[in-house]
Amino acid sequence: MRWIWKVAAFKGFGWTPGGEAIYHFIQRNITRSMAVSASGNVLPKIHVGMKYLDFIERVLRIKDFSAIRHVDIGTGWMPTIPLLFYSVGFERQVLCDIRYHLQPEIVSDVISTFRQVVSQDTNLEARCRHLPPLMDSGDKLESYLARIGIRYIAPYAYDDLLKEKGFKIITCTDVLLHLNKDQLRSLFKAVASALKKDGGIFIAPIPLYDVYSIFDRSLSPYNKWRYSDFVWEKLVNSELMSFNRLTAPEYGQLLEEGGLEIMEFHVAEPTISDLQELRSTKVHKQFSHIPERELAAKELFFVAKPRGASPSDLLNVRIPSSGLKVAERL
Repeated sequence: MRWIWKVAAFKGFGWTPGGEAIYHFIQRNITRSMAVSASGNVLPKIHVGMKYLDFIERVLRIKDFSAIRHVDIGTGWMPTIPLLFYSVGFERQVLCDIRYHLQPEIVSDVISTFRQVVSQDTNLEARCRHLPPLMDSGDKLESYLARIGIRYIAPYAYDDLLKEKGFKIITCTDVLLHLNKDQLRSLFKAVASALKKDGGIFIAPIPLYDVYSIFDRSLSPYNKWRYSDFVWEKLVNSELMSFNRLTAPEYGQLLEEGGLEIMEFHVAEPTISDLQELRSTKVHKQFSHIPERELAAKELFFVAKPRGASPSDLLNVRIPSSGLKVAERL
């Protein structure tokens, strides 16, 4: 039941004045959960970033990224994907977050670890035009980021997305699960508006399992389906940490309601053992109408564009019609 203590800690820090700052101090200095690790948190994010780049190259047929602006929503503490994008040739990036999370010492560790990981992988090294320079001890974070073409906005507003001109790649990595339906609708509408004028695409992966199972290995990844909305919202979610329980089709519907058109929609299908584990979980009657394969799905990866927009026309790049895959539905 370790996850219950985690929930209780989030509740307690959420109610305490300055609780968030205290919690992050504990993460950095006591639990060390923010420690930078090549295999633990840098390499996995590099793999996600490479998935983004593979789509851009495969479908949009873009090899030169210098004229494209990358906008990253919910960058968090470790800007690994922006460092990767800088290395492959993106010259303009905007990192957006609801709170100021980037810390010079953590960013410096991420840069050093990123460089090490790339230097030990010949395929990665071949893809990178240049590596981000190391931070000097006297570097100010904002000035360092500016030197590599990155602007950091925290807290950001939806209007900040509208101010960015030119063709954009907007990414949002493992963040959307923290937003409720109303927040997602608002964000998707803002993203659609930001992309509509000058063109671009929106890419995001979303975990669909109970993320508390990462912290508590004894917990089923389908634990979240055991509870009613009342219990989940009142007793589990908190101001400091909340998770929605949307299925992949529900995300797809919200994207369309927000004015976005799905280009690719990939769901990590459950295995037989996944379905067996789900069946061993007492699913609340509230979710009894949802097909098992939706409840047991592990991850969603989607790419979307503004409804009716043509990336090939907006970017003046000819994309064969066969290059755009029809959205794959559950």
